[in-house]
Amino acid sequence: MAAVVEIAGGHYALSTTIDIEEIERLITENTPVEKCVQIALAASKDMSLISNACVVDSGCTSYFFKNRDAFAMYNPIKTLVGQSSKSGTSFPVLGFGNIEVSIVHNNKQNTLLLKDALHTPDVTANLISISKMDLAGWDIVFGGKQVQFFNNKVEIFSGSLKGGLYLINGSLITNQPTALTARSL
Repeated sequence: MAAVVEIAGGHYALSTTIDIEEIERLITENTPVEKCVQIALAASKDMSLISNACVVDSGCTSYFFKNRDAFAMYNPIKTLVGQSSKSGTSFPVLGFGNIEVSIVHNNKQNTLLLKDALHTPDVTANLISISKMDLAGWDIVFGGKQVQFFNNKVEIFSGSLKGGLYLINGSLITNQPTALTARSL
């Protein structure tokens, strides 16, 4: 389980890491992922604000998503346990895969594909890694209570500062089954 710690002034922090030995085990038992320590960080006055949002995070090294239904492509793994910054606490990583986020920006709909996201149901918020976005070729600009994401010099989507965090202006595309109905004459 991820550690959520209250800080003076009603702010909250989540800090999680995965031991490099666990990453090496993950690589051996599953398809390859980057060799690095995985860290996730988020802080806000209002935890309900971030529970279902996509939070832009410059402190995390991977994409972290809570809901299995958010994954467009999914690879389950033998449960990997991440260690949080609070002694004695941990959180499970149940799988990894690709996430799709539907974004309408300047009256144009785009689908953002986040590759190799980790399925971590106990994290406080869905986290979008700035470093992974940068490595994927995105340019990110912060200012004026906004964050803008550019691909090939074209602004594709943005986010807004709310409760001390930058939240993506968009929604997750979930893979929930569609109910079908039939009618007989």
